[in-house]
Parts: sequence; C-alpha cells; structure tokens
Amino acid sequence: MIEYFRLNGADSQHLLASDTRENPYEVSLCPVTEGMGQHRSIRRVGNLALAVKHSKRNHWLISTWLDGMVFRARLLEEFEKRGFTGYRLRPATVRFRDGYLSHDYSELASCPVG
Repeated sequence: MIEYFRLNGADSQHLLASDTRENPYEVSLCPVTEGMGQHRSIRRVGNLALAVKHSKRNHWLISTWLDGMVFRARLLEEFEKRGFTGYRLRPATVRFRDGYLSHDYSELASCPVG
C-alpha cells in the first residue's frame, strides 16, 4: 500500500519567515478577460530568499507566510533514507537575525498532478 503525507505550515511564529525581496512576483494579465475584471496569473520569479527573526540555525523546517516551506539538508537526507518520493526541490536561502546567510535549505516546490 502506498502511504501519502500532507505537510502543513508551522503554527509557531518562531518558525515563520518573510521574503527578503521587495517584489519577487511577476503578474500576467489574461488577454481573453480584458475589460471584464481581468484575471491575473501571479508567480514568483527566482529562488526563495527568506529572513527569520532569530539566530537559531537548528530548525529543520521553516514556513513562509505565502510561499510554502523550506527544508534543511538534514531533513532531506532523512526523507531520502526513508524512501520519500513525489516532491521537487528548488534552492532557497535563509538569512538569520544575526546576518548569517544559509544556503543549507531547499524549497519544497509544488508538483504538477498527473
């Protein structure tokens, strides 16, 4: 039997991060609905760059306000050891309150169904 897991964001404010870039999104307007409350497509451009309000570097998982989660390399190693599949990763950076910039995290990217 195949097991499925659903990951939810953290409830703790301590594990929530904010995007460090001014405007990381690109907005595309739908030409078909022009003049009718035009539909928009919004996507983030580039890799996720986050900032947290603490300097504790031992968290394996950090949630974002809008963009999902980032995972520390140690957690991803554990995923691999346990045979977890069905996810894609994108590079991410996390800046801690003391200024340290970590490249030890990856964003869990959404996977197309099908």
